Amino acid sequence: RDLGLECQQSELEAIFTTLDSSGNGILTINEIDQNFSVSNPRETVIRLKDEIRGYLSGHNKSLKEAFGLFLDTNAQLNSNAFINAVQSFGIRATEPELHVLFSSLDAKHSNILTLTQLEQAGLAPS
Repeated sequence: RDLGLECQQSELEAIFTTLDSSGNGILTINEIDQNFSVSNPRETVIRLKDEIRGYLSGHNKSLKEAFGLFLDTNAQLNSNAFINAVQSFGIRATEPELHVLFSSLDAKHSNILTLTQLEQAGLAPS
């Protein structure tokens, strides 16, 4: 409200939840920086999803083959593992861009992604 924005409480809560990538209910400077240092988050997410699909198709890899080395014992990826995996694909993206992508895929705000979530987000090669 101090910024002069006219939003409903539910809209503000949705914005807060999106920015709170750790899901702990507290915004840190790093979380704010991750989200606002990317000039166009929506286009960044679309571009990176396209590049990941292109990598998987071009290398004839499934999600499990591509992300397998980065999965924990529960077959999940935390944000660091996800970012390391995508960087290993040779996709040119900054760490803040990859955090924005991870946050957009982590609908539950659990800081964990599964292969099923990646598939549902449309990352599987077509």
